[in-house]
Amino acid sequence: MNYFRFIRSIIPLLFYLLNLPAFSQTKPNNQIIYLEHSSSNLSVIIHQNNLEATEYKDSYDNPVSSIPSGRKEVKKKYTLTKEELNDLITLIKKNGFMSLPKSEYGANIKDRFYSYTLYVKAEGKEKKVLYRSNPSAEAAPKAFLEIEAMVNKLYQKAR
Repeated sequence: MNYFRFIRSIIPLLFYLLNLPAFSQTKPNNQIIYLEHSSSNLSVIIHQNNLEATEYKDSYDNPVSSIPSGRKEVKKKYTLTKEELNDLITLIKKNGFMSLPKSEYGANIKDRFYSYTLYVKAEGKEKKVLYRSNPSAEAAPKAFLEIEAMVNKLYQKAR
């Protein structure tokens, strides 16, 4: 009787070790992901579970001038948890970013704008989208905004 209990207890382990579909799962955190988000004052790169950010802070010698006299770079790093990485990969897979029909959205190149770029490479696919922000132009795609929001949330944890 103990013999049968032993055999029954090691069957799941054997399935796992042999990587048989009945007990194994594809885990998103084992997939390669590379993401870049950039704007005029922030650059964030996520590779696997490592986040590296560079914030650009302008300084002004003249407080009433709109022309910066200098620029300082502040570097920050953060290691994503497995859950955060899984959430990011799941969002990218499900929100349609990789299948957006255009690569540029927002204001016309001739208009005044602030640019935001999002580049994602995952599962052998890559997609780069540029959004030119201007109040009179079209809004950024929802998929772009969702990923941008998650990247900004992760960036807030960086030190």
